[in-house]
Amino acid sequence: MITQLLGERIRALRNQRGLSQEQLALKADLTPSFIGQIERGLKSPTITSIEKIVNALDVKFEDIFNFDVPMLKKDTSIIEKIEFLLSSRTIEEQEQLFQWMKEMLTWRDKH
Repeated sequence: MITQLLGERIRALRNQRGLSQEQLALKADLTPSFIGQIERGLKSPTITSIEKIVNALDVKFEDIFNFDVPMLKKDTSIIEKIEFLLSSRTIEEQEQLFQWMKEMLTWRDKH
């Protein structure tokens, strides 16, 4: 179970960063097939391999084991992508971003 969750989390973080398995493998000094096996839950990576992946993804070690964080799916609508990005922000940041977006759209409509 943990192997599957870890693999899904690594895949989601890799996809969020726009990396292919090959690119992640190169950055982590691992093979692309090993990355694929980890992501599919077929292999259990060592702590050393996890450390390499964490560094290659530029995340904190604990982030890779935070399975409660919702992840963005590939076929998500634009509105859902915006909602996902805003969900991790404070209410104040959300309000500032909303005001900024409103101003941008008003400016665009005038030009």
